[in-house]
Amino acid sequence: MSREIEGMEKTYPSVELVYPIAVASYDAALRRLDTIDGRLQTVLAFIVHWLRQETWDFQKNFIAYAGDAFEANLSLVDRKWRSTVTLILIFCAQTVALLVWVAARRF
Repeated sequence: MSREIEGMEKTYPSVELVYPIAVASYDAALRRLDTIDGRLQTVLAFIVHWLRQETWDFQKNFIAYAGDAFEANLSLVDRKWRSTVTLILIFCAQTVALLVWVAARRF
């Protein structure tokens, strides 16, 4: 082992402890990538299925599903907005409670 590496080992003694964490982070990223790849393969299979249709039939089905998807997306956006507002209100209530508690402890 070279002196430079020995010096670095002394400067950074916890490399052996942190290395498994770094490996795990790459593993988590790889799992997410595999999940996304699986979704992409599903979408591609769906597209290939749709491309086999006649043009008019494809357009008719696309329009029919677009309405359902719009309603579902609108509902999802509304739920997320309500959840965000609720969480903000809870956070504000916690902040007020903390300030009251701090003020009460000072006096």
